[in-house]
Amino acid sequence: MRIGVDVGGTNTDAVLMEGKSVISWSKSETTSDISSGIVEAISCLLDKTDCDPGSIENVMIGTTQFVNSLIENKGLLEVAVLRMASPSGHSVYPKIGWPEALAKAVGEHTFLLPGGYEFDGREVAAFDDKEVLKAAKEIAGRGLRTAAISSTFATLNAEMETRAAAILLDENPHLNITLSSEIGRLGLYERENATILNAALSQVSSRVVQSFHQALRELGILSPLYFSQNDGTLMKSDFVKKF
Repeated sequence: MRIGVDVGGTNTDAVLMEGKSVISWSKSETTSDISSGIVEAISCLLDKTDCDPGSIENVMIGTTQFVNSLIENKGLLEVAVLRMASPSGHSVYPKIGWPEALAKAVGEHTFLLPGGYEFDGREVAAFDDKEVLKAAKEIAGRGLRTAAISSTFATLNAEMETRAAAILLDENPHLNITLSSEIGRLGLYERENATILNAALSQVSSRVVQSFHQALRELGILSPLYFSQNDGTLMKSDFVKKF
């Protein structure tokens, strides 16, 4: 027995399946705290079928909460954006062409620093520990809780990004950090944009994942929890918190 849940902006739909057969389904309103709406939808399934929560082997959830946060500019954190690509990286600034409301939501906290690589592995400029530390102190002073770190061709060599992350965490151990080398592909701007958005959504992702786990605990369901990706595959909740 397994349960699938779709948490949309308006409604939460749930379905109980055994093998390929749909045993029961339900619909409830999506609540502001998310978890109570899930509890209601799944409780309805279990009540209809007199199903024992202990017999549920897996729970799979799909949600538009992250997309809705971006569209509505709600729940997003202001992001410290570190780009190590100077001096060549000054030609186009981060967040170029972003919708004004979204750019405003993530704030203006950009640090253009020396660093990065060419496509063949040569350094654009040497990594500057002092400049990164200076940025780290300023980020801490501004009270920022999340950072996005990018550099040119970081997918080929992530050393500068990881070194910068270590300096930032040493200055602020609770800072949430997203590295572009773990997010995207070769193109700096696309990869950097995705990194900034991921960092901005870190609070939303923690809240959503926590709400889902809370709902299952209330229902007495102890089975593994998975989230659906856009390609239909599944990921664990710890992965969702990070990405």
